[in-house]
Amino acid sequence: MFLMRNEVRCERDFVTALGRPLLAARPLRAHTRAAQAEQLRIHWFSRRRLLPVVSAARGEGRTRLAVDLARQLAALGVRTLLVDADLHTPCLHQVFGLENRGGLVDFLAGREVRLAACAENLAVMVAGRPPAEPLEFLASPRLAPFLRASAAKFGAVLIDTPAAEHGPDLQIFAALAGGALVVARRRGADARALEGLRRSLRECSAQVVGILLRE
Repeated sequence: MFLMRNEVRCERDFVTALGRPLLAARPLRAHTRAAQAEQLRIHWFSRRRLLPVVSAARGEGRTRLAVDLARQLAALGVRTLLVDADLHTPCLHQVFGLENRGGLVDFLAGREVRLAACAENLAVMVAGRPPAEPLEFLASPRLAPFLRASAAKFGAVLIDTPAAEHGPDLQIFAALAGGALVVARRRGADARALEGLRRSLRECSAQVVGILLRE
């Protein structure tokens, strides 16, 4: 049952719009990040390795959340890989002070790349120079084997994806992972956009792993 009004107002509304997640819908607060990472370690990464971070719209805080969770997981002793798969507006390289080259785009184009070791237990793959047609690169037969190999090497592979409003890019990663972690603005979120994200995840048989709400 979908929402009749356009604005989402409470945590129950988010669950109505997105469906019941594996983990509860929770506010995104700095002092709870370690607990959130531990919940994911126990309930998701104990049986799977890939987890894309997704949102309905731009500016929801996907990258910040992915970075924080990756650092928390690494601090818990989990070997973690953080991948910048936003080939529209990549920014992980800025967060970690890396050059945006030798990244995912380069790998999918057939070139060899190296992951950047950014902390103990934490490696990062930047996006590389944004291509004119991101979906053409993501359709590369090299993507799925790369993610499978990464899943075999790392205890957690977090993927920073483009917002759903950019198109079906995130579905590629959600389908391979079997689920996705949703981040959304707690105030002013658009119910129709969230319901569209829910349909996108359903189309690729991806479970909503958790819903984290940013103030």
